[in-house]
Amino acid sequence: WPWDHHRIIITSSELRGEIVQNELVMDKLKRYFPFLNHMNFVCIGVFNALDFLISSVAFSFSAAHFVETIKASDPITTTTIAVISKVDKLSAMEGGSLLLLVVGVLLSTCGNGSANENDDTKLYESIQTAGIAMAANLCFGFRAMFQKKYRYQKTTNKPMDDVNLLCRLCQIGAIFLALPLLILHSSEIMFALDLP
Repeated sequence: WPWDHHRIIITSSELRGEIVQNELVMDKLKRYFPFLNHMNFVCIGVFNALDFLISSVAFSFSAAHFVETIKASDPITTTTIAVISKVDKLSAMEGGSLLLLVVGVLLSTCGNGSANENDDTKLYESIQTAGIAMAANLCFGFRAMFQKKYRYQKTTNKPMDDVNLLCRLCQIGAIFLALPLLILHSSEIMFALDLP
């Protein structure tokens, strides 16, 4: 974990509560929870998990080819997030390419909506699925932004390799999704474990 290299040594007087009075609450929390010093890293894992979760929801609503067509437009959301957060710049040629992508997504959504005899219902479902897939694309864009910020952080320790990064962000995503899983499906989990 990246915070293993930044552990703050807590003295016995600090454990007894004799921490300097002018220290901010967030600084005190960072002493006991070192991952708070690496929120970019934590956000990578959270948004990666949300991307997979929301993509799965989109696939459950519509045909895979339509969802994949919408998800293929992720350069739109990724570039928008990168430009707004000032992580990247957009040239005129790139802007024109993104405009073509937007037109393609709109045509795909309308085309998928008119492929059935009940056009109003199908169009509504297509717009709903497109919105869910675009939310997944937003999560992918935020993951890319936080990953870029994390890579450019000035750290003294050895940078994390890609395999370890993928492993750790999957672990963070699993931890992040475990709480809603336990809350929403506690009865099924207890039944599966044969608990009273």
